[in-house]
Amino acid sequence: MLNDKIVILVVEDELPMLEALAIKLNDRGYKVFKAMDGEQGLALANRHHPDLIIIDILLPKKDGLSMMRDLRQTVWGKQTPMILLTNVVADDAMDKQILELQPAYYLEKAAWSLEKVMEKVEQALKK
Repeated sequence: MLNDKIVILVVEDELPMLEALAIKLNDRGYKVFKAMDGEQGLALANRHHPDLIIIDILLPKKDGLSMMRDLRQTVWGKQTPMILLTNVVADDAMDKQILELQPAYYLEKAAWSLEKVMEKVEQALKK
């Protein structure tokens, strides 16, 4: 399926993970923008208004939850599906923040594969 009009932003500070996700998404026909920190991710999101954003929670300069909170304040960002990724086991306070921000999906990195992320991307775009 060609998705040349669908734009996805991936914000991930681990370069191998960022590249692997970008390659997989490109292979599926998506246009991909990449950022390695929250400030760059926020700037790219505001410039390109992607159809979906994949965000790591632990990022330099601006963490993923802060980035997501800022995006949810914009007209287009309120409706944009976002998938959160993390290596961290969330405590109650983080769980509360995550629920308030309403990600399409929240995935712990240890528990997913690239195929699982692609499956969630497809599902989030259909919502």
